Amino acid sequence: MNNGYSWNTDDIIRVTDDAVTRDTELFGEMQYAEDTNIIFCDDKQLLSKLGGDHDTRTLLFPSKKNYIVISDEFCNADILAHELTHAELHTRLNKKALKNIPTWWGFLYVRSATASYSASSSAMTSTAALSGIPD
Repeated sequence: MNNGYSWNTDDIIRVTDDAVTRDTELFGEMQYAEDTNIIFCDDKQLLSKLGGDHDTRTLLFPSKKNYIVISDEFCNADILAHELTHAELHTRLNKKALKNIPTWWGFLYVRSATASYSASSSAMTSTAALSGIPD
């Protein structure tokens, strides 16, 4: 967490625990933890150097590491669970296998995870209507 981050540590732990619980329901035992750093940052200049305000990067050299960057604007269990899914897949799968996962898979996972936790969300209703996927 960078100095001056607008969230307090207890809230970050709560959101992170919620996101991990969601992904654990999907994957079972999570394997990402050893290879993953989560960076909570709301410094715009630093965020631009890190690659964005809600993203997962996996570096393969010198060793395989996942870096998740979350700004205060995007710090919620839905987005963090989505980013942890990327980290978990990057940890479990090799590069060739990752290239063969369809792009829509991540959308369906996030939609189903979000629907189970916030079924009445108007954003979810809008997303479902735009995607043409039935509820």
